[in-house]
Amino acid sequence: MLENKKAIIFDFDGVLCFLNWNYKGTLYQWKQGLWDLLEEYEPGIKKKFGGTVSYSYEHVDYVIRKYGQKAATKIND
Repeated sequence: MLENKKAIIFDFDGVLCFLNWNYKGTLYQWKQGLWDLLEEYEPGIKKKFGGTVSYSYEHVDYVIRKYGQKAATKIND
């Protein structure tokens, strides 16, 4: 269903993150790429969150809060 969308917009409790949906591949590949990006900031984050999250933004919000605007900008890009 999401694979037909051009963009996904998350609101991380006040931090707006626009993720461009111009990726080749499946939604699974996109999600895995996001985990890989978050691992650059916080090695082991997937293990920390158990590989699943209660909310679609929970793990990203954690990284942005901990690592600040630079992380937010990279995730947005």
